[in-house]
Amino acid sequence: MEIHPGEFIAIMGPSGSGKSTLLNLMGCLDVPNEGEIWIDGNSTGTMTDNQLTDLRLNTLGFVFQYFNLFPLFNALNNVHYPYVTRTGRVHDTTRAEEALTDVGLPDNFWHHRPNQLSGGQQQRVAIARALVNDPAIILCDEPTGNLDTKTGTAILELLSALSTREGRTIVMVTHDLKTAGYADRIIRIVDGKVEG
Repeated sequence: MEIHPGEFIAIMGPSGSGKSTLLNLMGCLDVPNEGEIWIDGNSTGTMTDNQLTDLRLNTLGFVFQYFNLFPLFNALNNVHYPYVTRTGRVHDTTRAEEALTDVGLPDNFWHHRPNQLSGGQQQRVAIARALVNDPAIILCDEPTGNLDTKTGTAILELLSALSTREGRTIVMVTHDLKTAGYADRIIRIVDGKVEG
């Protein structure tokens, strides 16, 4: 399977087929039992733990179905955290503020904790967090699964814009054909095998 820079890919398949596992492999969260994963011309199988950490911080962004935000951090700090981890710039929140603006979260919500935000607002924070380190590849696991139709559509339009306008590669796992319709191409998985 090959994914090209700037593509928006949907990965579909029945429950238990291996969609999330494939996404975790692409994100270097899991290690393959066989085969190789190449990202930007480099085999992940030959990378050290430090190199894999750098890859996750600098090249990959993650968006999860359940948001995975830190409950005690406000929106701004949730987005700022990976930036601090990469740069060490604790007091410079400019990039986090830009990322929150880019995803359309008004600044009067930046100091709210996740439990004070709607599902759509939390997902915007999660996308901003994925964008803060300017990754080339964004991996999304059911990013609209917990959202109402209107909010889900707004999130999909945002992801589509990131691909078409900014040239980011988007890989999105979904079970919904309408959601997959936003992608340039659909890759189907059945019983752990890629079909297209």
